[in-house]
Amino acid sequence: MTDFLMNPEEIPFSRSGSWMCFSIFSKKQFPQLEKPLLFLRNVRVTCNLMPLYAVELLDKDGNVLEDVQWRFTASCLTGSTCHSRSVRFIFDGNDSVRFQSPDLGIRFRQIPDLTKGLIALQVRPDRVRSIAIQGGNYHNFFYHFKLESGRMQLHSRWNGTDSGGFTLDFMPNNLEMAAGVILESQEEWPLDRKWRDFDEIEAETRQEFETFLSGFRCPPCWHDAMVKAAFMNWSFFVSPWGYVKRRAMLVSKYFMSGIWAWDHCFNAIALAESHPEMAYDQFMVIMDQMDRQGCLPDLISGEIKMRVFTKPPVHGWAYAQMCYRNPEFFTAGERLTPVFRILEKWTRFWLDVRDPDHTGYPLYYHGNDSGLDNSSWFIQQPPLSSPELLGYLIYQTGFLADIAEASCQPSKALEWQMACDRLVRQLSSEMYRKGEFLAFSPQSGFIHQKGDSLIPYLSLVAAKRLPAAMRAEMIRTLKDPNRFLTSHGFASE
Repeated sequence: MTDFLMNPEEIPFSRSGSWMCFSIFSKKQFPQLEKPLLFLRNVRVTCNLMPLYAVELLDKDGNVLEDVQWRFTASCLTGSTCHSRSVRFIFDGNDSVRFQSPDLGIRFRQIPDLTKGLIALQVRPDRVRSIAIQGGNYHNFFYHFKLESGRMQLHSRWNGTDSGGFTLDFMPNNLEMAAGVILESQEEWPLDRKWRDFDEIEAETRQEFETFLSGFRCPPCWHDAMVKAAFMNWSFFVSPWGYVKRRAMLVSKYFMSGIWAWDHCFNAIALAESHPEMAYDQFMVIMDQMDRQGCLPDLISGEIKMRVFTKPPVHGWAYAQMCYRNPEFFTAGERLTPVFRILEKWTRFWLDVRDPDHTGYPLYYHGNDSGLDNSSWFIQQPPLSSPELLGYLIYQTGFLADIAEASCQPSKALEWQMACDRLVRQLSSEMYRKGEFLAFSPQSGFIHQKGDSLIPYLSLVAAKRLPAAMRAEMIRTLKDPNRFLTSHGFASE
């Protein structure tokens, strides 16, 4: 169902593989905006809305139209007026945007308060070269505007160093529609680039999404939600660039435009059954950046690899979930063997490097390491060992033991099973006492934490390996309506 309409005020319009997208912003995002505007954006910088060019539609006299409604399908963004006049935008591959209108003009406008330092230069009658010299790392890219038909006019207020605010208009003429291309590149204009038919590209994009969507199933009452969710999964993929060595899914193309070292697991699980190749790359894209000690970065994007934090070892559990959903694919040796080696190194990082005093309790150095960044569990100054960290490691060491046994590595199976049993004893007898969880501090020993956090109950991830009485008591607590259970699920505090 590729004709399902979506709103760029809610979801960015993009194509799988592209680092560009379109979004509508208003005073909610930028108080200096007088009205909601559609923007072409770049998502290469994490946690930055990064508006590049505002997009406006013009009548034949060059006046800005105020009654435009923007809607999109998976393959095409359409701006329509009350007089049924419209403009279409599509993505031509990963790096290009195409647009055309038979009777409206299309304006790309710099808003100086939002994008300082933009430069736009007309290098040929049919071509404008734009760069950004300030305001984010996207200044490493050119944005080449090329006229395909109609006429193009640049209005620039050059101030000696940049364009100081400009408009670039594409207008139809008596015989031709307004049409053009925006090419994002780290190179000058490619002289050998050939451009295919607009409608052919749109049909190709539609078919690409239909193929992706066909992998999912749901009850009819959830169909619209499934299409919207599938579009976000599909369109949030970006092509390899910088630290992103594989085609991988960003958390979002809105604000959280990065890949965090546990979100990638959840996305991989979601794709494991329907799109296993994409799921495997999604799982491995963070693993590609593991350091020599076995630590994963907290976050990667094209130009960022955040090392000062990490994320908890949920990866054994995550890969086990992927195996459960698609055992034939994920337990194949060419995939399971490298994952086993990586999980071993990742586990040893927590058991050895993050236990510098050899207490037997691996440590978080900040709430960000836990994934529950600002929880009350971390009011007590870290370093801290938390029950759910042991729970994740119990699952992961047990998973490693199972893989080693299945692959006829008895010594490794014994090593990891012993580590698993030790962690179970520590969690069940030392960190869980009289129905309450304790944290461990290298300075203070076992301590009661302030507040009432769901964090330690995440150790139920290892439920099958925990004592039955402990497991039952934890479940009873979670069902208590006066603790965490709400009508919308579990509260984190």
